[in-house]
Amino acid sequence: MKFLITWGPHWTRIKYARPAGIKPNVAHAHLTGKEKPMRKIHNYRINKEDFWEMLHAKRHSPCLVITFRDISGQHTHKLSAGYGDGLDVYREGLQTYVLSHNQSLGYVGLQVFEGSEIVGEMFVEDHEIKETLGREGLPPSTIIKKLREFI
Repeated sequence: MKFLITWGPHWTRIKYARPAGIKPNVAHAHLTGKEKPMRKIHNYRINKEDFWEMLHAKRHSPCLVITFRDISGQHTHKLSAGYGDGLDVYREGLQTYVLSHNQSLGYVGLQVFEGSEIVGEMFVEDHEIKETLGREGLPPSTIIKKLREFI
């Protein structure tokens, strides 16, 4: 932590201050960009991709496109989730995690994006969910943490 102390109009001195409870000459862990805690994105918009993009990608139906804004800017990603899927969107560091789940069809999918590029993707069907996750009924952030180990 820095404090700026001025002495007259020509020169300044910077004083470093320690927060209370921190001992001198002891190494302290600081978070870097990739170690920021996982946070849920609540305000996002889901649209279908443009007709011409769908034709160019040779798809028979348009995919879903998620758009949201956070402190690092606006993010837009094309999803492999279905129209009836529930979505949970999280950010951690530079990565975006999109968890799609459909209880009636019995599957869970995870897509990981870094910037505009997809880093990895995983799909788990009903009979594999308990084996992969350990048990059912876990919160979405825990499911993401367990599934990203396989990507």
